[in-house]
Amino acid sequence: ASTTNAFWRMILADQVVSIVMVTGLTEGTPAKVKCARYWPAASQTETYGTIKVKSDMPQEFDGYTVTVLRATGPDGVTLNVTHFWYNTWPDHSVPKNAATGAIETGTLLAVHKAVREHQTRRMQSKAPIVFHCSAGVGRSGSFLAFDHALETLESAHEVNMFALVDRIRDDRVALVQHAVQFKFIHDALKAYASKNNIQMKQLQVGANGYGAVAPKPAAPAAATGADA
Repeated sequence: ASTTNAFWRMILADQVVSIVMVTGLTEGTPAKVKCARYWPAASQTETYGTIKVKSDMPQEFDGYTVTVLRATGPDGVTLNVTHFWYNTWPDHSVPKNAATGAIETGTLLAVHKAVREHQTRRMQSKAPIVFHCSAGVGRSGSFLAFDHALETLESAHEVNMFALVDRIRDDRVALVQHAVQFKFIHDALKAYASKNNIQMKQLQVGANGYGAVAPKPAAPAAATGADA
C-alpha cells in the first residue's frame, strides 16, 4: 500500500488513460494477497498521498469489470482513467472453460478490443497503457505479448511468436511465464484471425513447440570464500 501514491503519480505524469489489471486482490487457498487495492470502492473517494481518486460505478462484463477512476493531482487537474479488471485469469495458468477444461480466449479478445477502442476514443492511442498482474511476468506479460503479436498479425498476416517472446524478454526476463500461456496467446491469435477473416501466412511457435518458451534457468552464482 505504501507504493500507491507513486503508482498514481506515474499515471498522472504519463497521462495514462487505460489500466489493465490481470490479477485478483487475493488468490489461492489459503488466500494470499496479490495486489494492494489502489482504487476506491464504487462511488467512493480515497486520497493516496497527494492524489485524490474518485471511483464511478463499475460496469460488469463477462469475465471482466470496467470502472472509470477520476484522479486529481496536487495542481487540481483531474485525469479520467479507465480501469479494466480482467479478474477471471488464474495465476500461473490461463482461463479455461469450467465444463470442458478447454482454453478460453474470448475474454482476452473482448478486453483487448475494449482497451483498444477506449484508447482510440480518447484520441490517445499512443499513450502508454499500464498492464499489471501480481509478479509482472506471467499474465501481464502474456497480455502484452498478445498485443504486440496482434499488431504484427494485422499488418503482415504472419507472426513468429517464439521470436517475439524472446525479443520482449530483453526488456523483462520471463515474460510469458508458462508454456500454457504461450499456447493461450497462439490460440487467441488464431481465433482473432478467424473472426476477422484474416488469411494468415504463418504463425510460428518455435522448433520445440510450446515448451520452447520456458524461461531459461539463471546461471549459477560463482562460488566464493569458504564455499569455493
